[in-house]
Amino acid sequence: CLNWKWLKSGSRITVLYTPAVLMASMRVSLALLAALPLQASAVRLKTHGVLHDKAEGDPCRCLNWKELYASGKVVCGEFAEFSKYEKRTDRTLDEISELWTRRPDKMESACNEYMEKLNASICVPYWDKLREEGAWCYVSDQCQDLGSGHVISDKVVDGGVTLKRELAARTCHVDETRLDRDLTPEELYHFAKKNVINMADLVQNVYDLEWGQSWLFFEGAWNKDNFTEVRRKVIKDQPQVITKGWNSRNEMMIVWKNKLWELYRAPKRCKETQYCLERRAQEITIPEGTKFTPRGPWYY
Repeated sequence: CLNWKWLKSGSRITVLYTPAVLMASMRVSLALLAALPLQASAVRLKTHGVLHDKAEGDPCRCLNWKELYASGKVVCGEFAEFSKYEKRTDRTLDEISELWTRRPDKMESACNEYMEKLNASICVPYWDKLREEGAWCYVSDQCQDLGSGHVISDKVVDGGVTLKRELAARTCHVDETRLDRDLTPEELYHFAKKNVINMADLVQNVYDLEWGQSWLFFEGAWNKDNFTEVRRKVIKDQPQVITKGWNSRNEMMIVWKNKLWELYRAPKRCKETQYCLERRAQEITIPEGTKFTPRGPWYY
């Protein structure tokens, strides 16, 4: 049996159809996807000075995440959506369902509240991105430049019905548009608002989450402009997310070098993102000559 919560989300309920209805449903989904323009209403983010994204018609062009999942041609978890928890990238539907049974909250955060709302043709970091394994996206199975990616296997459901995938996942090149840690908190918040994505889910997927720490240990030093006490946080050349309490997502702080932002849950005030973002006025004075800890290389 497949996990009911997972099945009820999006188009996954199709695996419960009879073979005849299922095949008809898949034909409709494929026809709808073929009719969609590649650009659609995708959000385009320029996170680097020069971009070399794939042209329209190129089989290696990243597909729109939201449209792809909604089409039923793939479900969240068939490649690297769950790479934070395990390295496998070719799961069966039963195995994906089993992950939902074991980690329902984590899977909902990764899929329902993040991946399935990305209305963009863009590369996304691996969930364990801060181990520097790069970024990826889904493409046509006709793409020959997959890097460390691979063709997505067809899936078989009860009754022996085969769900054709006709997709692949590829590793992105360094000069392609990425939803990544180069975005400022304001840019990331704008993206979350436009796509109606929970901002807490987004920052934890894109930035470095310092889980197990509390801002209570750093707030006093930050407010007193005490560089020595917060040095290890300030010299990291990437945004870091630190919870204000103990492992609570209701309030979080985002530190990037000498700047600080507060992210707090306020669903009535910030309906699209569920969280509001505010820049703190207090900045840390960084002594001249301070060397920042370089980010590890992205592997492509």
